[in-house]
Amino acid sequence: MAKKKTNASANDDVLDANNAQESDAPIIDVPVDFETALGEIEKIVRALESGELSLDASLKQYESAVAKMRQCYRLLEIAERKISVLAGFDAEGNPVTEPLEER
Repeated sequence: MAKKKTNASANDDVLDANNAQESDAPIIDVPVDFETALGEIEKIVRALESGELSLDASLKQYESAVAKMRQCYRLLEIAERKISVLAGFDAEGNPVTEPLEER
């Protein structure tokens, strides 16, 4: 039976082929940091590339990876909004910053 991924178990391997094939339960996404989500995407890619998953399990893993990619993009957008660009220095030598321009 598939298990819900938590932050504590985020480093666990992606569902193995047997567990993924036996479960019809959707993979539940939980909020994680960028690095954890990216690591989970990499594990899913390796599992998909192995060719050991059934078609149904592959589709579920693919859908999970897409959801994690969207989460990564949201986290990157949030980080970009927080970044300031050094525009120069004022007369007293203090740094002057401006918001990062939208692309």
